[in-house]
Amino acid sequence: METMKKGRVLVIREQDFGRRHSINYGMAIIATILNERFDVKAIDNNSMYTSYSANDFIHVVSAFRPDVICFSIATINAYTSYQTIEILKAKFPNLPIVAGGLHVSHKFEEALERKIDYVVRGEADLVITPLLEIIVNNKEDNPKEHINLSGVSFYRDNELISGGICPLPMDLDECSHIDYHLFNLSDYLKTRKDVNIFGGFITQRGCPFNCFFCSDIFIRTKIRYRSIGNILREIELLYSTYGIDQICINDADFNISDDRVIGLCDEIRNRGLHEK
Repeated sequence: METMKKGRVLVIREQDFGRRHSINYGMAIIATILNERFDVKAIDNNSMYTSYSANDFIHVVSAFRPDVICFSIATINAYTSYQTIEILKAKFPNLPIVAGGLHVSHKFEEALERKIDYVVRGEADLVITPLLEIIVNNKEDNPKEHINLSGVSFYRDNELISGGICPLPMDLDECSHIDYHLFNLSDYLKTRKDVNIFGGFITQRGCPFNCFFCSDIFIRTKIRYRSIGNILREIELLYSTYGIDQICINDADFNISDDRVIGLCDEIRNRGLHEK
């Protein structure tokens, strides 16, 4: 039986500096998780064909009437995100804004000072739905009185409530599916080669190393793997649905296990995907 959805959520990733034609993988996972409970609209403002201005976002909010807006914020798009949030808050002052991503995970106090209501720190897979359920279910009250979730930081009155870092999802097969139809695909697909923007994905999360040039507490976490069967099902789905002919594995340490890499490549060949 299909769960009755309650509330609308708008998920936004603002433009990067040096915009690259893409749909962010992590943002798309969170949008897909939220779509199990809410009506979701997702916009990654990094298409080479369509660029949403602040006024465009105002029109989107006015038409879609979300109960919550979620922003995906990395350092490379923090400035543009904060600009858009300031404009949206001026127009819709009572509309809650939630932000996640690597930049605000580190700089959560900065984010809260920039008119963001809630910051989710770390991998949000297990936390984002219960947080938004509290916000939506208590929108006539004060949702902040009901929030006691690990990984969520916010101000309650003038007191900073820091929930630390989100618990890690351990079963990546359960939180790696993406529904790209939550996006307006005409913003991204104009030519045959554009379908390959769907070909980027990850097969594992975490990193065991402590390299001085990139070590980060939100990346240097326990290694967790997707099963090879789950990875292959994603590749086959992307090929059958969108016709991709290129994949890009964006793991921090894809070759950390020789046996796993060889097993995945063998299975790609066994299924004939190397000839697609």
